[in-house]
Amino acid sequence: MPVTVADIGGTNARFAISSPKSLRLQHVTYLRCADFAGVEDAYAHFLAS
Repeated sequence: MPVTVADIGGTNARFAISSPKSLRLQHVTYLRCADFAGVEDAYAHFLAS
């Protein structure tokens, strides 16, 4: 089952899809935290893309 992985920092939020059986990341997305009201909004943007 695919999972979402994230690295949330003060400047950027990075999201990707991964599989527990694989070390490969897919659909890697880099977002500027300043462009969103919070991490929930950034995550919603990632899911919609």
